[in-house]
Amino acid sequence: MKCEKKQTPLLLNSKKMTPHSKASIITTADGSHTLALTTADETYHSKHGAITESAHIFIKEGLHQKTQNSTICILEVGFGTGLNALMTLLHSGNQEINYHALEPNPLCIDVVQELNYTQLLKANKQIFLQMHQAAPEEKTAIAKNFSFTLFKKGIAFFEAPASFYDLIYFDLFDPQLTQELWTPDIFSKLYRASRPGAIMTTYSVKGAVRRSMSLAGFKVEKLPGPPGGKREMTRAIKL
Repeated sequence: MKCEKKQTPLLLNSKKMTPHSKASIITTADGSHTLALTTADETYHSKHGAITESAHIFIKEGLHQKTQNSTICILEVGFGTGLNALMTLLHSGNQEINYHALEPNPLCIDVVQELNYTQLLKANKQIFLQMHQAAPEEKTAIAKNFSFTLFKKGIAFFEAPASFYDLIYFDLFDPQLTQELWTPDIFSKLYRASRPGAIMTTYSVKGAVRRSMSLAGFKVEKLPGPPGGKREMTRAIKL
């Protein structure tokens, strides 16, 4: 692996993270890779299974709740390894997907090359790499029914279009590390960017997170978490 360093998918003003934090590839319980930060006790995905977590929190409780939509606009806050985007593509069926991903500090492509998601999911690796190498803020046709746009900025600096998104994947690092990214102001921005009936899913069920979502206007509910992993997850809905 040529590139040993990676930058965190967070705003650079985080108090406990820096843009030069190192990460190493580790294997989670379901055999899929994730990245573990060496500067903090934090991983990009659950150690109980990266693919298992993504499939449950973002596909089952997110994408699959929007099967009535022939066209769906998705915002991912924290693109990271790209696993959620790849899973969405593989589970898109006949839906037309317009996918926006926020990532101020993209992974080194040498690290991406070593991730085993495409092997385990029997997916096209070139498509996966194409997402990571997409020109910033240029809409790219990844597949016939899947367009992808990468924004190299964090949510605080993203000019979110009003009433645009049907589904939001909120997948940043733990709120204890990045409190400034899980606030009522951030969730209010996402509320304004959401269409009526939009869904937002995340792994965190911390009380402060759920209260922030509620203050922003979302109806918030706790759901069972992924098999073998965290007991619960959060889904928020714009009524």
